[in-house]
Amino acid sequence: MKPAASPGLRRRSRASALPRDTDITAFTALLAELLGRIPGARGAALVDRDGESIDYAGNLSPFDVKIAAAHWQIILAELAAVPILRAPRQLVVRAEKKSFLLRALSDGYSVVIVLATRAGFAPSTRGFSVFERALLREAGIGRPQTGPAWSPVDVEYDARGRPRTLSTRNDAEPQALEVLGAVMGLDRGERGFRVRLASGVETTVVREPGGAWYADELIERSASPAKTSAK
Repeated sequence: MKPAASPGLRRRSRASALPRDTDITAFTALLAELLGRIPGARGAALVDRDGESIDYAGNLSPFDVKIAAAHWQIILAELAAVPILRAPRQLVVRAEKKSFLLRALSDGYSVVIVLATRAGFAPSTRGFSVFERALLREAGIGRPQTGPAWSPVDVEYDARGRPRTLSTRNDAEPQALEVLGAVMGLDRGERGFRVRLASGVETTVVREPGGAWYADELIERSASPAKTSAK
């Protein structure tokens, strides 16, 4: 049985390795966790409509992250002024030495992510959903996502990659689960399963190429105390 990686936690420790030029805020941890959910991500900044960084995280210098964020926020604003584009929601740019991913939020805010040169262009829509909902709770920044409100979960899985137990941040211990079937039609490199938890709740879990697992919104409502661990 293999436990899924916890990329958000691993990246979070790396995100504070370089000296900061500002104090850590509630946004720092949210940005660090988002970085951990996007393979190849090296730095991220939350910026306002003028390109001013609200906060940042990652293993790049603060200057590099903030300059990149300010530059691409200007580009995003220029693209939004083109009538045919109708305010682009997301922009991905591959450059010679590094690549960039921009995600527009509400009220002119954006998150700009700096990626390694060979990073894949399969940004986690589930990871962004988690990030934006957290921003909404923290500061009213972001846009509610349509479709399932995905939640990050920890999954233990067998040699075939099929889940055996699941836990959320509020769980004292993992819940045993039963796999009801595989989910078809996912993006390349993703695996999904319909499962029934020991609490009786049924939900869908998906593993993305970077190793992060997500469950749909039902998991946040499963407050049943009936939880057991798989042996």
